[in-house]
Amino acid sequence: MDTRSRPPFRVPACRPLVLGAAATWALAAFALADDPQSALRPAREYIHADGRTLAVTGPPPSVEFSGEGVEGTEGGGPILARIVVHTSGGAPLSTAVHVRYHTEAGTAAAGEDFVPATGTLTFEAGSPDGTERAVAIEPVNDTRSELTETLSLMLSGVVGAMETRATMPITILDDDPPPSLRVESISVPEGKTGTSPALLTLSLSGSSGLDAILDYASEDGTAEAGSDYLPTSGTVSILAGETAGTIAVPVVGDPIIEPDESFTVRFSLPRNVTLDVDRVGITIVDDDLPSVQVLQMGLALEGPRPPLPVELPSLGSPGVAVFRVRLGFWAGPASIEYRTENDTAVAGEDFVSTSGTLRFDSSTELTQYVRVPIIDDSIPEDTESFRLVLDSPSGAVRGGVVARVGILDNDSPPPPPPGPEPMATPVPQASPSPEQPQAVASGGPPDVVR
Repeated sequence: MDTRSRPPFRVPACRPLVLGAAATWALAAFALADDPQSALRPAREYIHADGRTLAVTGPPPSVEFSGEGVEGTEGGGPILARIVVHTSGGAPLSTAVHVRYHTEAGTAAAGEDFVPATGTLTFEAGSPDGTERAVAIEPVNDTRSELTETLSLMLSGVVGAMETRATMPITILDDDPPPSLRVESISVPEGKTGTSPALLTLSLSGSSGLDAILDYASEDGTAEAGSDYLPTSGTVSILAGETAGTIAVPVVGDPIIEPDESFTVRFSLPRNVTLDVDRVGITIVDDDLPSVQVLQMGLALEGPRPPLPVELPSLGSPGVAVFRVRLGFWAGPASIEYRTENDTAVAGEDFVSTSGTLRFDSSTELTQYVRVPIIDDSIPEDTESFRLVLDSPSGAVRGGVVARVGILDNDSPPPPPPGPEPMATPVPQASPSPEQPQAVASGGPPDVVR
């Protein structure tokens, strides 16, 4: 074919694409004039100008991300996003290519989930086709369990080449286990009336980026639903970022004295959380406290005395009054204060003033004793009394709180004082009757009156 018969090229107007000071490519439409087969026939070529020459070349170099995306684990170190350069015809780069980049947050937050990155990559002149450069994205390795998160690496400017794919998604995979849930058993007072909440505290081992969710339901033990507590079930959530939650179970109060009772709360279907235990106990402590009372003493001897004609066993030992103080039942440690008070007997004259505190614990008996010394004097006196008073109970309520004791005197009364001797009383004589002659006393028998 004789090329001399071909018409010359005609270069129509074109719009240059300026990529840098060192190089410019322009897309031009070339048509063969006076083509015997058709009119203008468009063709696509690139013109390269380096400031000195003009030449028709193939396509300019292009840069793009290698692959559709990249992912890595939170604690696995830097995530590498690779950028590759392609040249026309596989020839090495004739000039250097510079690529600016930056990160943009998505569901992953800058500074919280990854370290923001920005910079410039350079492909030197002479770099072969397919040369890669890597941008390292540093995830923040925390201990929070969270969802998979994403961000983007963006090409924000290219000098010396064309962009073909300017965005790469980066996925950060969480590698933290879910937090564990800890719940402690509790004890709560029963109350007298109505209901009061027994609050279980749910504690996570650490903060989580996900809601921790689980189901719960109460189960009878020695405490029965309806009479001792209200049956309770449901779902509880601890929101992302929080570390604690609560479950409330209503406890039914009553005035009945009874042993402590208990029931359990069972957990199931944990989501985004693991369970240290699957159930915990709630103990209802009966707060209907036992009463403490002092028993009446009766009589106490002032001191030693001769045997009594009638035995009085309640008198006890001479010179001491002993009071019995009794706790109704064991419901935990209890104490109560005591003191003596005057009645007809006076402290310091008839008895020794006494006070103190009685304590009941697991090692003591339910009955304890208060001993009050009696002052033995030599003054005969009537029976006198004083009292023992209980006050300020702890762990118990006051029952009979006052008891009296009489002090039986041991002194004999003194003999009566001496007085004048009594005078003799004359015997009256009988007067003689007028009809009857009186006998004349003589040494012989009386005369007979004829």
